[in-house]
Amino acid sequence: MDKKSLFSRLQDVIETDVLSNRVVTVVGLGTGGSLVAVELAKCAVGKFRLIDFDRLETHNVVRHACGVRDLGRLKTDAVKDAVLNCNPFASVELYNLNVLDEGVDLAQLLSGSDIVMACTDSERSKYHINRCLINLWFEQKISIPAIYAGAYERAFGGDVMRVVPGASPCYDCVIGSVQQLPFMATMPKSTVPYSALENSAAFRAEPGLGLDVHFIALLQAKLALMTLLRGTDTQVADIPYDFLFWGNRKEWIFPEPFKCIFAKTEMRPDCGTCGTPARAATPTEEQDLQQKSQEIICAAAKAGADTNSTVNGYEEVELAPHLREYSS
Repeated sequence: MDKKSLFSRLQDVIETDVLSNRVVTVVGLGTGGSLVAVELAKCAVGKFRLIDFDRLETHNVVRHACGVRDLGRLKTDAVKDAVLNCNPFASVELYNLNVLDEGVDLAQLLSGSDIVMACTDSERSKYHINRCLINLWFEQKISIPAIYAGAYERAFGGDVMRVVPGASPCYDCVIGSVQQLPFMATMPKSTVPYSALENSAAFRAEPGLGLDVHFIALLQAKLALMTLLRGTDTQVADIPYDFLFWGNRKEWIFPEPFKCIFAKTEMRPDCGTCGTPARAATPTEEQDLQQKSQEIICAAAKAGADTNSTVNGYEEVELAPHLREYSS
């Protein structure tokens, strides 16, 4: 087997020679992260860093990229084998750890990546990834793009977000902007990303079809390809949006199944991560700003959990000027 024949069906579709030198770091190797890694390997991405601390359990199998033969194995090991099964020319580094654990130098792990895929099921870890990447930009002028994704309860929909430090709003900015949208005030419980329910003691993954989660993961992977090929003579056209809502079913803001709503966002000057106050803050003030930012997503989760309202059908909403709707 040679590399040219392996990727022959991708000729004149994507630039495999460019992607073979790209470094993709995938944080979180559950349903979404495992599929993202495998699909990017199929697209000729040549260098991976896989980060997770968990093992594959029986209940994972019906949604995961790996199967029963991998039960009990570390997800890093199992996904590495799945990646190499599709792209034996790839190099794969494994980090069996929790990025939130004390003593883990996440900034060092992410440094040198061409893109970071944030596929964790924890908002705390996503905020931590965001802050590390934003700090790399402000302190060293290193801009590493990240693609964040999350599924709503029972995977009836989800969202995907791209962040390019120094060039786009950060994860904190976007979460803050989205929570201010009119339709978020009437958000039913089922629209809260279950990763936002940050009570780790009571947390458990929600039921949902693997194929519904896979729609969201594939959008995340495709946006990653667009980003990795920026600045090259590529056949893969980029999109001018950094945020999208995806609906698998007719629910909440989605008038019909398989509906995609694109959005543009702006940086928030008061952002607790990349805004002016955060950059000029003393250590105590910075801690207060981080706490304020974290409260945004926790408040959204509580509002969703407390509401008894349901949304039947679809209601037109007026988006804020800085978050305009583009429906496919």
